Amino acid sequence: MGGFFARVSRYARPALAEQRENRLSQIFAGVLEHADGLAVDLARGWLAVDPGDDPEQLAAHDPLATVALADDDVVPRSVRTERPTYGGKSVDLELRFARRQDRGAGDIVVWVEVKHGASPHEHQLSNYLRDIAYLGARASAVVLLAPRQSY
Repeated sequence: MGGFFARVSRYARPALAEQRENRLSQIFAGVLEHADGLAVDLARGWLAVDPGDDPEQLAAHDPLATVALADDDVVPRSVRTERPTYGGKSVDLELRFARRQDRGAGDIVVWVEVKHGASPHEHQLSNYLRDIAYLGARASAVVLLAPRQSY
């Protein structure tokens, strides 16, 4: 993992309108990589998980990713931006987590699509839900991150 400033200056330079979004995604990813515990805490917050929650109660009404993230032993494995999907698109941010003792096996994957002032494209979220299943992760979730006024 490189330094924070190397991370925030690394982004694709497509159309001018996307440069700001890509740079913000890299900054966000850099902060998640360098702030201990933040990625896990955010993912738990997005999926409404508290460490120590009863896994059986969570399993009764929440996705498997919620149950997996409730484990106190979960640590971040990687943070990736503009992650290509199996459908030929790219999701803004991919967070990978694993249990401390089995890093690299049984990943928990959270894809984050960031929208600011725009709605998701037609079928975008359902396509991501379909594509994330191809990863073969132990658990996965797709999160739409948007200001209330934006969507």
